[in-house]
Amino acid sequence: MVCGLALAVIGLSASVTPAYAVTATGGTVTTYTVGGITYNVHTFTGSGTFHVTAGGDVRYLVVGGGGGGGTTQPTGGGGGGAGGFLGGGSADTITVSAIDYTVTVGGGGAAGANGAAGTNGQNSVFGSITAIGGGGGTAVTPVPATGYHFLNWSDASTSNPRQDLAVSGDITVTANFAINTYSDWATANRITGGVNGDSNNDGVQNGVAYFMGVTGQATNPGLNAGNQVTWPVNLAYQGTFDVQISPDLVTWAAAVPQPTPSGGNLTYTLPSGLVKRFVRLVVTPN
Repeated sequence: MVCGLALAVIGLSASVTPAYAVTATGGTVTTYTVGGITYNVHTFTGSGTFHVTAGGDVRYLVVGGGGGGGTTQPTGGGGGGAGGFLGGGSADTITVSAIDYTVTVGGGGAAGANGAAGTNGQNSVFGSITAIGGGGGTAVTPVPATGYHFLNWSDASTSNPRQDLAVSGDITVTANFAINTYSDWATANRITGGVNGDSNNDGVQNGVAYFMGVTGQATNPGLNAGNQVTWPVNLAYQGTFDVQISPDLVTWAAAVPQPTPSGGNLTYTLPSGLVKRFVRLVVTPN
C-alpha cells in the first residue's frame, strides 16, 4: 500500500512471493517486505499505464483529486472537498490479467478567484475502480435579515466573506448577527447630526427617520380622512417612542392611550371635536 500524496495518487502493490507472483511495470516502483512477503508498490502521481506481464491479485489505493478552494483572497472562505478514495485495506484487492491497464490520476481543482467557487477535482481511475474527485469550495457570505448585521463567526473570526484554506479536518462554525442600533443605522447610511438632527434637511429628525426605516428623503405623515396620523415602523427599531399632542406647539403631553405598532405601522387617532390639536412623534433610540 502507499500513503496519499498532495496530488491524487494511485498505488498498486503486487505480491512477488513465487506462488502469488504478479509481475508488472509502470509508475514509480518501490519494494518492501512484511511478514516474509515481498511487495512491489507501483505509485502513479500522474496518468500512465500499468503493464502486467504475469497476472494475479493486487492491492490498490485510488484517490481522486481534491476540489479547489473558493477564492484566493486572504479573508477566508469555503475550502475544497477532499478527493474520494477507494482501497487501502488488506482485503482491497483486484485480479489483473497480463494486459495493459490505463491509469488516470485526477488532478486537483483550481481555486476560485474573487469569491467564486473553486473547480471540482477530477476522478482517478484504475480498471473498474473510480475514485470521485472532491467538490470545489466557495467563499461563504453571511446574509443578515432586515434590521440586522453580521457580527462574527462562532470561532471569533470576522472574515466576510469567509474561506478556510489548508483545512486538515472538519470545521463547523455559526454566523452571529446583531440587531442594528441607531448608531449602526446612522453609520451604515452616513447619517450625521445625532438623533435630533436632520442630516438631509428633509424636515424629519434622524431618530424619527430611523423609527420609520427611511434612509433617503422622509416625509412627516399628514392627517387622513379618518382623523388619523400613521407612521411606518422599522420592525428592527430599538428604543422607545412617545406620541405627544399639543394645543399650541408649546406645551406637549403624552397621548392617552398610547398607540402600539400593528401591521408595520403606528397609527394615532385624534380625539373627535373641534378643538385644535397638534401631533408629534418623539423617539429615543438605543
